[in-house]
Amino acid sequence: MQYTKSGSPVTPSRRRSTLSEQIEREVLPSLPGDSWWETTEVVPFAEDTSIPTIVAACLPFCDGAPRSDAVYVLECRPNQHPQATAARFFERVDQPWLTETAGAQRLIYVGVTANLLRRLDEHLNHPGGTGAHFTTVYPPLRILDVSWYSSYAEATRAEQLTAHLLRERYPDDYIYQA
Repeated sequence: MQYTKSGSPVTPSRRRSTLSEQIEREVLPSLPGDSWWETTEVVPFAEDTSIPTIVAACLPFCDGAPRSDAVYVLECRPNQHPQATAARFFERVDQPWLTETAGAQRLIYVGVTANLLRRLDEHLNHPGGTGAHFTTVYPPLRILDVSWYSSYAEATRAEQLTAHLLRERYPDDYIYQA
């Protein structure tokens, strides 16, 4: 125990956890380790990508806290012919992930947004348009996690850290982060 000059005990200040520690403590343990075909849970976007389904899938991740920027983790559907799908929607089909995904246990997409509902609608219902190229070729099946942050800058850092930590924890999965 340490004491001040006046003899009062010094109480140790709590060290503020880093963003990486926060993600390791709060995000990684909440992610299911099983893939969509192994789970007994409902896979919400397998058959229905309507707005009510997207809202229902988002609700468990919304607690009403005043934070506006989200990092989201999606599990995506494998594609037997990714090159052909990409060619149907895009001029360039030389994305490295088109071949790197072969043999992956799961396909995981990590993204950041200031409007979660809009962004998920773009991924699910606007292939080749405003959704990401990756989710056009490998459509999302379920939300694995959503973490909220108070600024877009913090959320962007959290997106990068989340993808990095997921690659370390799940080396058999393909983790995509734009």
